[in-house]
Amino acid sequence: VSVPAPRRPYSFSYSATDPRDGSSHARSESSDVTGRVVGFYTLRTADGHSRRVNYVADERGFRAEVVTNEPGTQSLNPANVIFRYAPCTRKSDANHLSTGVF
Repeated sequence: VSVPAPRRPYSFSYSATDPRDGSSHARSESSDVTGRVVGFYTLRTADGHSRRVNYVADERGFRAEVVTNEPGTQSLNPANVIFRYAPCTRKSDANHLSTGVF
């Protein structure tokens, strides 16, 4: 008979900022002896767009809340995700184009 090892709580966090343009990202996560994981990550682009994802993973599954001002998003609640949209308050260069995974 195999007995699973006891769960060990953990926690970690980091943050980083690009000194050239002020963009940044950060993450924090922790777990407990029941296996419940709680955390968040944040992204901020040089042109003022931001995203924060708060999440929980436990016996009820994975649930996330996304708070963003990224273009093309709106306040919706598909599946177990909550999106909260607020327009960007920082003016950006009209010729500036951001692509890629954020």
